[in-house]
Amino acid sequence: CDRQQVVRHLESAWALFMPTYADTGPTVIKEARVVGLPIITTTGAGACSYVTNTGCGHVTEPGDLDALATAILETCQSRDHAITLGDNGLDEHREILHSKTTARKFAELYHKLAR
Repeated sequence: CDRQQVVRHLESAWALFMPTYADTGPTVIKEARVVGLPIITTTGAGACSYVTNTGCGHVTEPGDLDALATAILETCQSRDHAITLGDNGLDEHREILHSKTTARKFAELYHKLAR
């Protein structure tokens, strides 16, 4: 879908659900955090640390269908609750995932390696 469709989907979403067995650093989780969506994912997602460190959703073990169902039901118990979850750690994630922060950290790493 085009950019405007993506924006419409994000505006109407209650959460991002990404049940994965292995994904080293899914950008979609990072993008969802920047717009304030709570996340439901597994320990197989490299970006699950954005969830576990701030309480902005749920992280389960891959394949644990009961835990995933519980996480979805808990997250989506009400729109207000989903918004509250999504607000947890939002400013921190926006700072961490800002392009200037990323560029600065890469520059620091490259300078360190070049010594």
